Formats: sequence, structure tokens, C-alpha cells
Amino acid sequence: MIIVSWNCRGAGNRSFPLKTKDIVNKYYVNILCLLEPRISGVRADKVCRKLGFSHWMRVEATGFFGGIWVLWNSNEFDIT
Repeated sequence: MIIVSWNCRGAGNRSFPLKTKDIVNKYYVNILCLLEPRISGVRADKVCRKLGFSHWMRVEATGFFGGIWVLWNSNEFDIT
């Protein structure tokens, strides 16, 4: 099982989903933890969908501070 924890310091850049998917595919990442994505709400959900994982949980950013996203695929295991 490969778990990546990344202090990405912002996920709002247009190239972020594509570059992140490249990393996930190259290293066969099972769980991706993104720290300080600095976006939240509907915009964060759009980015999460683009990353290609079937499930995710988020702690919302407050303004441009913080936030944590955990993404995974349910066909590999369950997180509760």
C-alpha cells in the first residue's frame, strides 16, 4: 500500500489536478493526503473529482489557511 502525504500549499492552480494525477499513476498511490490545499467548498469538490479517486473526505480550509483532504478508491479498501 502506498500512502502519500503532501503539503501542497494550494490546489487552486489549473495544472494541479493533472500534475497530481501523474504522481498518483506513476507511484501507484492508494491513499493521497493533501495538506493546506487552501480551497474549499464546491471548488474543492471539483478538484477532488478531477484527481480520479472514488472517495474523499475534507476538512475545510479557513480562508487561505489549512485544510486537509484524504482521497482513496473504495475498490481497494474502506476507510471509516
